[in-house]
Amino acid sequence: MNCVDLRLEVVTPAFLAGADQHHVELRSASLKGLLRWWWRASEGHRFPTAAALAEAEAGIFGSAELKLKSPLQVGVELLSSQMVIPRGKDAPTSSAQYSYGRKDREGSVHTGKAQALHYLGYGPMRLASKEEREAAEAGRDPALLGADRRAKRGVLYIRPAFAPGSVFKVRLAWRDGSLSDDQGDQLLRACGAWLALGGVGCRSRKGFGSLHLINAAVASVSQRAEQVTMKIRDAIKSYMEEGEQLRGALPQWPQLRFRRVLHWTELKPSWEEALGALALEYRKLRPRRKDHERRFICGEANPRRASSVLLSVHRRESKFVGLMVALPCRKDEESEGRSAWDSFLHSRT
Repeated sequence: MNCVDLRLEVVTPAFLAGADQHHVELRSASLKGLLRWWWRASEGHRFPTAAALAEAEAGIFGSAELKLKSPLQVGVELLSSQMVIPRGKDAPTSSAQYSYGRKDREGSVHTGKAQALHYLGYGPMRLASKEEREAAEAGRDPALLGADRRAKRGVLYIRPAFAPGSVFKVRLAWRDGSLSDDQGDQLLRACGAWLALGGVGCRSRKGFGSLHLINAAVASVSQRAEQVTMKIRDAIKSYMEEGEQLRGALPQWPQLRFRRVLHWTELKPSWEEALGALALEYRKLRPRRKDHERRFICGEANPRRASSVLLSVHRRESKFVGLMVALPCRKDEESEGRSAWDSFLHSRT
């Protein structure tokens, strides 16, 4: 059996849960799905067609359609004592704030200032709804009750999260001969891509759930632990740099080969300040017109798809830095959208 154990530290709050959204949970199936996506993004350019990519992907991750069982097993184990930010805790803040304008039903515009962190974390962090406040005061949701036995006001953690500093282990395992050396290297590159630009849990594309590689351990593989750790660290460093110039048509799926680095923050004293600074830069991608109507990144919001602009936070010893990267690709099979991407990328240079 071949095993690679990745020891990872949570850098920003990670909103991970199963069926019960009120309890945190680490699930190996979710992590395997993440690795599958990052493998496709990091290795996809090596295959000439979507069919060839799907066949290669099935060789590692399995395929119900092709009736192939995955040789790769993914396990996860929490190593630190459970460090959880509970539901109902006040949402984090930073010095990064932005001005907003909002129309009411009568057409009047209301202005004010808001926390940039809350903008990125909307959903798992927000104001409690009227129904949630009523449930809290009726005794059905005590997590949202304040010391005065009234429902809490202000922006809260609506979902609990693994706190920064939590440590867990991800184990990748496969039987001897089930994966080639090249496929093993592909997995390591996918891990590097994931740790460089992604994260875990809800809002991971907006900088939450960012991870730091502490080290890697190996068993029964042809490489030493130091070699595996170095390969992943080299991949992380590489994926944080500018990719190749995109020429011709947009790729059908996100490909890290054509990544564009949009912004690095300065080193900050905390993850809150790093992600807050990143949030202000991200908001600039969606400026509002004078009539306060929204503009969407790279054209209209329809058809909807997952964001191709990724935010992540990285720990540099006791400091933190934020990174924003774009992965140009088609919105769907019918919408090429190259002119919108060209206009967007040109505006960032």
